[in-house]
Amino acid sequence: MAMVLSKWRSLFGRGPSAASATAPTLGDELRAQIAAAEAEIDRGEYVEYDADTIHSLAKDVHARGLERLAAQRDMTGARG
Repeated sequence: MAMVLSKWRSLFGRGPSAASATAPTLGDELRAQIAAAEAEIDRGEYVEYDADTIHSLAKDVHARGLERLAAQRDMTGARG
């Protein structure tokens, strides 16, 4: 139980641990991703969607997901 609690604390940045002393915490990584996303928005690197275009976004995401799933199945030899 103590090992599980220690691992949980190191993952979520609560309490001292050897891993958190040398590696960024999950919170640090999340803050860095948010900062990068905000910088992209500030540079105008985004796409706006409205009621007319959101359907095409959903279709694109769905198609890419199916392609990724098919590629994973091909790599593992699984049938589906």
